[in-house]
Amino acid sequence: MKSTGIMFAAALTLSLSANAQTPPEQSMDKPWESLYENPGKTPYDNDQSEHGKLLQARWKSCSGMVLKTNMVAKTVADLKDNPDDYYVTEEQNRKQLERFFPTDTGTYQDTINERILALGYEHWKMGRGKADSSPELSQLVWDWCTSQTADNFKGL
Repeated sequence: MKSTGIMFAAALTLSLSANAQTPPEQSMDKPWESLYENPGKTPYDNDQSEHGKLLQARWKSCSGMVLKTNMVAKTVADLKDNPDDYYVTEEQNRKQLERFFPTDTGTYQDTINERILALGYEHWKMGRGKADSSPELSQLVWDWCTSQTADNFKGL
């Protein structure tokens, strides 16, 4: 009887640990690409609670942030590496990017846009090359964005 109880406890422990779910943000390879592979879909679509809707908004915002930060890094890298190929200076490019990513809307989008610009400029060397995005920069952006409280994404 004692061994049956131990086996039951072990089976219950294994069952509970197998059912513990890792958030999709952490369990998928390149989770930011899932929105482009399945347009309009997030792993949280089945959760129609208020919190579920916030998680959906965060997923969509973070996916967009990855794309936009890579775009900034690539733009900065291309201009730094090939200044003669462009009709704009680095300062003109910076001002244009700041207009494209405003930080004065009064919403959490301001913080997201600040991070897009800051990370894109800080890690511009990751924007070099023919690829549209850097896996390292994408992961860095994704990790920062998905660590933000879901409530911040209300209304975005």
